[in-house]
Amino acid sequence: MPHGDYATVTGVFSGPRSDFRQRALRYVADFNLMAQIFHQSAYELFDEHIRGIGKVHLTVRERECLRYAAECLSAKEISRIIDRSVPTVVMHLNAAAKKLGAKNRTQAVVRATRARLLDA
Repeated sequence: MPHGDYATVTGVFSGPRSDFRQRALRYVADFNLMAQIFHQSAYELFDEHIRGIGKVHLTVRERECLRYAAECLSAKEISRIIDRSVPTVVMHLNAAAKKLGAKNRTQAVVRATRARLLDA
């Protein structure tokens, strides 16, 4: 993907199960090319803010809280793990969401993941 981004595409196969492996191997290169073209075209439609998310700087604690949020942990559960108060965890999650232009925690996790900001 452009600028080191990544995306996923899902395909559906309907046919005899015995044909799946053979057909998958036969069409995987075409499917990959189609996915690249689609994502390149879609990327160009994103507004500048979305394309610039990879340049956002998240603190170590913001990234840590987002990683736990990505595992579906609540602020209370995260607070226990990192030994901080619930309001402190919420503050870190809200700060990260604001930096990412996200409307909620889920969107913040998705945007940070997409921009590879949560990679170790």
